Amino acid sequence: MVLYGAEFGAGWAVLIVLMGVRFVHSLQIIAVRAIEAMNRPDVIFKISMLVMGLNLVGDIVLVYYFGIIGAAVATLISMSVFLGAALYYLKMLLDVQVPYRKIGNEIAAGIVMLVLIWGVDSILQSVPVHGALKLAVLILSGIVCYASCLFMFDRNMLADLREKTLG
Repeated sequence: MVLYGAEFGAGWAVLIVLMGVRFVHSLQIIAVRAIEAMNRPDVIFKISMLVMGLNLVGDIVLVYYFGIIGAAVATLISMSVFLGAALYYLKMLLDVQVPYRKIGNEIAAGIVMLVLIWGVDSILQSVPVHGALKLAVLILSGIVCYASCLFMFDRNMLADLREKTLG
């Protein structure tokens, strides 16, 4: 690992999966708050019970076979199911259009960014660049790649961004 050293290297795969969990969770929060705003805690309770059971089974099975990475994957699966169920109920409760295309664009941009960062990191392994400078190069590469992909995938995004920020 760039800043912490080799002893933290074993956790990189778990970190990658948990970054996916965080992305799914950020979308989940929006859906849950919308359902709660309609005074339907019963829906959230039902989804939570389903997901807790799924996560328990997933943890038992996947931790047994894959260790800590299995726990992270089980959490990612459970959170994704929660998000899917929350969006399903939200669509039933409201006449809402989920922007699947925009969400797909964000996922695709994230995958492209992941591949680019992996490549840049591989190149930087052969160059005597370490520590904070290497981390800064990786972060800036990721930002530029992600933003560029989003703007390429959705030509209207720049106009939407301009309208929302400048009015």
